[in-house]
Amino acid sequence: DTCINGIEYTTYSLILSLAVCYRARLQERVEFDRRIVKHIKLPLTPIDNHEIIHGEVDKCQDTIIDEMTIGANIARNNALKENVFMMFVCIELKIPLFVIGKPGSS
Repeated sequence: DTCINGIEYTTYSLILSLAVCYRARLQERVEFDRRIVKHIKLPLTPIDNHEIIHGEVDKCQDTIIDEMTIGANIARNNALKENVFMMFVCIELKIPLFVIGKPGSS
């Protein structure tokens, strides 16, 4: 099988790479997604809707969170998912990551 959710591996890898390198730092991610969709063309899997990018990144984050044991009093919100996703990627690639802020403030 060479696809994940109907998206070819290379395209999927590109989406997640852009999410780690650029999208995670932005406040306005929808506009970024709209611009990126315009440039994903053949031989990659063409994507016609910017919401697909958000959906795939969200599914990947959910997959990582689902494999963790999270305390009952910890909210499974977007901030947690994004922080854990970035930590997971950075640990795997041995890239330093600083998570700044008081616990529970993100």
